[in-house]
Amino acid sequence: MESKKWENMGVNVILRAKWGRISYNPDTSAHALAGLTTQLIRLMGRDVKDGEETALYDGKIWRILTGDFRTEFRNNFSTD
Repeated sequence: MESKKWENMGVNVILRAKWGRISYNPDTSAHALAGLTTQLIRLMGRDVKDGEETALYDGKIWRILTGDFRTEFRNNFSTD
């Protein structure tokens, strides 16, 4: 079994698994482009905000969760 170790990617950390990866970003506004994107989405009428984000990626689709879910996912999936 592969080690369940988070890799630091600069702005966020990722945990890799056979099925894809989990990404955690403690502050989605930390990157200038991200903050601008949030503002543009708000102008289009969506209710979004910056902050903590956990994302699941299966190689095709990003599933974005608001908040820190690292512990729940790290303890409940296999990296092999």
